[in-house]
Amino acid sequence: RWAIFASRGGLSQDGGKTWSVFSEGPKWGLEQACVNWLDNGRMVLAREHSCDGKEKIFLSTDGGFTWNDLGNTYSATALGILPTGTIVTQQTKDLLPVNRSEDHGKTWITQPAPKIPSTSGVERGVQFVYSITTFKGAPYWLSTVGLYTTRDDDKSWTIVGNPFPDTLTGKDHFPVQGPLFGKDENHIVIMMNDQFIETIDGGVHWHSLMATPIKVPSSYACAFAGYDPISDTLYFSMRHTADAHDWVQNHIYRAELKRVIKNTND
Repeated sequence: RWAIFASRGGLSQDGGKTWSVFSEGPKWGLEQACVNWLDNGRMVLAREHSCDGKEKIFLSTDGGFTWNDLGNTYSATALGILPTGTIVTQQTKDLLPVNRSEDHGKTWITQPAPKIPSTSGVERGVQFVYSITTFKGAPYWLSTVGLYTTRDDDKSWTIVGNPFPDTLTGKDHFPVQGPLFGKDENHIVIMMNDQFIETIDGGVHWHSLMATPIKVPSSYACAFAGYDPISDTLYFSMRHTADAHDWVQNHIYRAELKRVIKNTND
């Protein structure tokens, strides 16, 4: 099942053989969106491109055929659809709450974001990043400090395994995309701005996998990653050059990892 979000976009549920194209909907086109595949792709939550600076969010309950304008009050780059159909967003500042709606955006409630684990005694709220990914019926939301999931429809979020190590986060390292799952829920790849990181034990341990071919300067550069667990291959592309102004054309990077499994008896 695939979905593409561009000025319009569309989705396919048969590996790209046939496509259902979204209607025009938002005035400026789609900037970002996510699909609830658990209802056969009928619910699509999208953020409008910000040509007029308003960044409205739109919801479709018929696979992108029609769109409901939800306004810009709860619009954010961090958004998602939970398996129940609840939609959630969070704007980008510490301690901002998570906004949730159980009735397709008619009414909203806010809940505190989970607190970042800290030994310093200074509490900060978790900042979520980009869109929720659902794997084997469970939702996962990437944050700046780790990967989170909820088992009670956004009433509480718990970290998957452990936070990212300090050596993989901080001022010079920030998450860009993820989670990208391997063959099961224990194998997860995250793309940071300068490297891919990985866990093979459900987040208990995280390690650096390999550097990205180009450092991602900011979210404006629009970098994207893919991971094929069958061939153990990473993919990378970026919409803009390193200075985040010129367009990049025809650049898709592929890394065949070809890892060697060590004999535990050695």
